[in-house]
Amino acid sequence: MDRWATCSRDFGNYLRTTGRAEQTARTYISNLLGFYKWCVARETDARCVERMVVRRWLAEREQQVSAQRVHNDLAALRLFYAYAIEERWRDDNPTEGLRIKRRKMLPTEPLADSDLDALLAACLDERDRLMILVLAYTGMRISEMASLTAENIDWRSGIIRIVGKGDKERRLAPNPDVLRRLHAYLGMFPSGPVWISKKREAPLSAHQIRKIIYSIANRARVDGVHPHRFRSFFGTNYIRQFGDIQALQGVMGHESIETTARYTEWTKEQRGLDQMRQFGAQPFRREQTA
Repeated sequence: MDRWATCSRDFGNYLRTTGRAEQTARTYISNLLGFYKWCVARETDARCVERMVVRRWLAEREQQVSAQRVHNDLAALRLFYAYAIEERWRDDNPTEGLRIKRRKMLPTEPLADSDLDALLAACLDERDRLMILVLAYTGMRISEMASLTAENIDWRSGIIRIVGKGDKERRLAPNPDVLRRLHAYLGMFPSGPVWISKKREAPLSAHQIRKIIYSIANRARVDGVHPHRFRSFFGTNYIRQFGDIQALQGVMGHESIETTARYTEWTKEQRGLDQMRQFGAQPFRREQTA
């Protein structure tokens, strides 16, 4: 694996210097490791494979994981071989022309209002309640929330500035009540990271925040809670209340409006299901009174 260590380090540096965010670089390196191990098991050098080999690996992956994950695997390989061409290991990209057909999918199921209430009631202190509120009412990604500092917040205008995927900056304006509570929690003249560990008095990582959320969910006895469900809660409720898909695209930091449009699909489906439950109620009532 020594060759892999050098290759993955150099590929990671290539990704970072070509504008990919740190989390994206880590994800692509992880995707590439799966392919590397697959090639090693077949005594094949991952750097020199032909398109047929890549297609065979992708076909196997399609039997194991979702189409979205296979699409991400292909994206990682495509960049890896672009890097290989730049480094003059090879003069062609074996992923050229390969495509993964992705199903049109609804977004992650959002939390119900009752679930959110239960989670807030199960919080042990104001810090944990604010984590839940900020996730639910800003649509931040967990990595974005973990990197939040007091300096990112303009308390007068109520604007939070964050850096999201691809190192793209965007601005958020959470509900004033949430922001007032956050300011009161941090003190009169806040500075530095917003989320601090109680034991170590050090900034909480995204992983640590996830663990806190899972603990809250266990106490609240709410199943299936994970950070992205808060983001879906925000997106679906925003569409339901305002119906402005372009504005939602901006505040959620989506590169493509097609991603944002999935939240409209969810709200349409839920509206249809609610109406379907009511459909035919009158005949049943007539039958009961006959």
